[in-house]
Amino acid sequence: MWWKLQQFDFLFEYVGMTPDFRTKHLLWVNVSPILVIWAIINCVIFAKIIGPEVMRGLPAFDVRWLMFIYNITMSACNGFAVYKVVSLSDYFRILLNFDYPDRMDCSTRSFYLIHLGYLYWLSKILDLWDTSFFVIRKKFSQITLLHVYHHTVVPLFGFILLRVNPILPCVFLFTFINSTVHVIMYSYYGLAALGPWIQPYLWWKKYITILQLYQFVLYGFYGFLIWIFGQNYPVFWLYLGLTQPPLFFWLFFDFYMKAYNRTAMDIWRALLMYRRRHRHHRRGQDRQTNKEIKKKPINNMTIMNDNNDDNDLYLTKKNGSKVD
Repeated sequence: MWWKLQQFDFLFEYVGMTPDFRTKHLLWVNVSPILVIWAIINCVIFAKIIGPEVMRGLPAFDVRWLMFIYNITMSACNGFAVYKVVSLSDYFRILLNFDYPDRMDCSTRSFYLIHLGYLYWLSKILDLWDTSFFVIRKKFSQITLLHVYHHTVVPLFGFILLRVNPILPCVFLFTFINSTVHVIMYSYYGLAALGPWIQPYLWWKKYITILQLYQFVLYGFYGFLIWIFGQNYPVFWLYLGLTQPPLFFWLFFDFYMKAYNRTAMDIWRALLMYRRRHRHHRRGQDRQTNKEIKKKPINNMTIMNDNNDDNDLYLTKKNGSKVD
């Protein structure tokens, strides 16, 4: 089916995504964007439909040691990426260059950066193993919209970047911040895979999400600078730099509020719901008590009922005087 859709590749070139000849030899980069999108759609179908359906009748797999090895390995890979970015970006001075890079640059340094970027993109594809672990461990609730969107959009944008112009200055900013956060995140999940005994020492999980929120603020700020000062950038990259950071920020902020923080409005709603339920419960008890009192006199007292209303019951002595 996807090969029939390749006839629409001209649409990508129409928005400025013409292929870069320097990356045509790279595996999985020299293919049609339609094929990549088709593969990502199939990954989503597996994560949300096929995987959970297959595992429904099977016990959850215990892959703690495999997860430990995977997370520690990914943490080391991201640490290496941080080290290389600091040195190759001239200690981030390259971020002050807002000119669109020349795609005809065939220097040795350019090809070195391209191949490092390609390896980093492959590591983003390996991130999809997170979803596989959720599926085989039957942790379906963790395959959220945020998780699916993050693990599908990042490889897609990485593919577009390698295909169009792989040495944009913004790549250094993204790689440094994202890899720094992932060093901490993968270290956390690697330790968490060791078992329940270490859980009391992993109180700092929510601060990883806070770091992720800060990274999207920085991305949005730099995207705004490119919009103002950028020279010869295709419109596609400008809109991408302005729209994606706010969207990711909202998704992560929504996750943070649901997982780690309850707003005052949430607490107020819970309090009102408790009081409402408690009030209805008390009314039911009072009604039942009144009915039981009405059935028999108490000592020398009888029951008087005004207007046959259970709420207006009162006790009287046998002479008719009201008991206070």
